[in-house]
Formats: sequence, structure tokens, C-alpha cells
Amino acid sequence: MRILQVAKSSLAPAGHSHTVHHLSDALARRGHEVTVLALRPHPRDRMSLLATQRFAYHPELVRMPRTRGYLHDAIFTWAIRRLAASGRFDLVHAHMLFPEGHCALRALRGRRRLEVPLVVTGHGEDIQVDPACGYGVRLDRRIDRKVRRVLASADALIAIGEAMKLEMVAAGADPSRATVIRTGFNVAGENGTVAERLPAAAREPGYLLSVGRLVRKKGHDLLLRAMRRVVDRHPVARLVIAGEGPERGALERLAGALRLTPHVEFAGFVTGVALASLYARGSLFVCPSRWEPLGLVNLEAMASGLPVAAFRIDGIPEIVKEGESGLLANPEDEEDLAAAILRLMEDGPLRERMSLAAREAARPYEWEAVAGRHEDLYARILGSAGRGEARRSGEEPVRVA
Repeated sequence: MRILQVAKSSLAPAGHSHTVHHLSDALARRGHEVTVLALRPHPRDRMSLLATQRFAYHPELVRMPRTRGYLHDAIFTWAIRRLAASGRFDLVHAHMLFPEGHCALRALRGRRRLEVPLVVTGHGEDIQVDPACGYGVRLDRRIDRKVRRVLASADALIAIGEAMKLEMVAAGADPSRATVIRTGFNVAGENGTVAERLPAAAREPGYLLSVGRLVRKKGHDLLLRAMRRVVDRHPVARLVIAGEGPERGALERLAGALRLTPHVEFAGFVTGVALASLYARGSLFVCPSRWEPLGLVNLEAMASGLPVAAFRIDGIPEIVKEGESGLLANPEDEEDLAAAILRLMEDGPLRERMSLAAREAARPYEWEAVAGRHEDLYARILGSAGRGEARRSGEEPVRVA
């Protein structure tokens, strides 16, 4: 198959851009021709350096102006149409319902319709909303209408969890066109270094790890308040928070106010071997998110043998099985979260049992398996569209000037 992946955001090593990169790489390894249309790479991005003849990026197909909004979307729409109209792609896969999905829909189903199937994946903020906290792009009525148009018109929709599929259907998607394919993760790490598979008993005791952007939806303020209860009972407990974001200053001040400064380390943005090392040293992982469609970091932690303590929200119970690979607390209940953490800290046999179960539970989410599920969906869409047999090729990806 010849696949055009569309990701308007820069290809930074995080979020759904991370998904686009690894999905494209895995599909290319399976013999497909994959091209990724995206903006110029993020300054921190090293992933584009990994691109080989297996798949190609087109971050500078057009020079995007330093602006956002309508003009930006219009130029991106034109770029998608230019590539799709070349006849060199069997299908277009847009990541995010808005703006990528909407731009792709306009490009393919505008005044001059292009008979190229459109697949769109929802990744979270593009479909989920929480008016109380101002979360979700659909709080803007104009964007909500555009998202609903994509949900009604795309040839196939992918939700990264059952909870997200339900929200898509509630917003107007045909259930028969919505498929759940949970995102994958890279067990080996960005640089091919596998995290050490230490037995739970050999890890650093009292070492807690949390990974995620420092924004309100990730709930690190709730984790710090829970940590105060943990430290009161176990003064040697230590928490490492890996991630950056606009809430860092406020979180550091909160840690100081709670007298947790000696017990909490803000490690900043961490990836590759350094992140694998953090997973290898931890005794358990904490995901305190207020909203989380899936939680890629949970999978990474589980694959590294870490049991997970998290809130019982959104797609988390789909991958973290209560009492098997982790413990789940009531949403936004810091006392309940502290109780889950303490139970995992204090019960060594339980932690060891969950460590083994977590590794096994993460296996179906490795990128090769996830790419296979995408491949099956693409083949069904192409078959129903009457575009003939989906083909594979080992040739170099098509480059469009």
C-alpha cells in the first residue's frame, strides 16, 4: 500500500507526533510505501534523522508562514490535495480530527472530489471535552461543527480506546465506521536500548516515577498531595517527575509548600536511554491524569515491569487491569491514590506479581502488532472502495517536490 500520513504538528518526540513516526516506521518495515506530511521538524526532534528509504518525510513541501488559524490550515489543505491528486497514494491517514482531519477532508472532498479513501484517528483533545476545566478543542462551536463533519464523512475512524469510540459515536460517528486500535509503544526505546528487566524486589525501594507533560490535565498537583501522605508513612519515599510544561513553576512551589522538596525531583524532558533508565530504576509508576484517552506512558512503564497506580478514568482501565497490572483510585481522589501507592510500596509479593503481569499485558501494544491492525483496516477500506488489491513494495518511497 502507498500511504500518506498527515500530522500538522511538528514531529516532536512526544504526543501523537510520536505515534505517527513509529506507526510509519513499522508500516514501512512491513513493506508499505509511507510518506509523512508534517510541518518542519521541532528543534528537539531527532526522529527525522532516523528516516531511511523505508519512509520519507515532507516537512518542507511548502513554507508555512509563522501564523496559525485559517491561513495556516488553508495552505496545509492545499499541500494535502497536491500530494493526494498526484495519484501516487492509495489512501490518506490523518492524525487528529482537527485540524488534520478537517484539512484532509476539505482536500479530498472539496469542489473537485478526489477518490482517495480517508482514515482519521482521534487522539484525545480533538474529541474529549470538559467545560469545567476548559479542556478540548470542541468547546469552540465552530471547531465542534468541523469535527462532527469529519466524524460523519471520513471513510474510517480510529479511536485509541473504547471510551473514545463512545465519545465519537455520541458526537455523530457511525459505529460501524469506528474501530478501536490502541496506540503502540517502542519497547526498545528511541536508541535501541532495552530497559533492564529487573525483578521488582531488586529495584530502588520507595522510588516512584511519573512521566508526562506538566499541564493541569496530567494531574501532577494531585500526585504531590498524595505524595505528602506517602512520605508521612515512608520518609525514604522519593518521586521523580519526568516532563516539562507550563505548570512546572506552580508544581515546584506546591512541592515546597507541602515540604516535599527533598523527596521530589523534577527531571525535565527525558527520552531515549535516559527515560529507559528511569523506568528500570523505579519500583512503581504513577499516572495521576485527570483525563487520559489511553496513556502511552502506562504501557512503557508496564513493559518495563512497573505496576501502575492511576485514577479510574477514560481509557486507563482498558490497559491497567485492576488488581492484575496495577491499582486504580477514584478520579481526582488524592487520598485514594495515596492508598493505592502505599499498598504497592508495602506489599512486595503483590508488586512482584503485578510486575510480571504488567510486562505480559503490554505485549499486544508493541508497534509491529499495532501496525498490523492498521494494515488490516487499510486493506478493508481499500477493498470496499474498489481500488483493487492492496499492494506492498520494497521500493523507495515516492518523493513529491
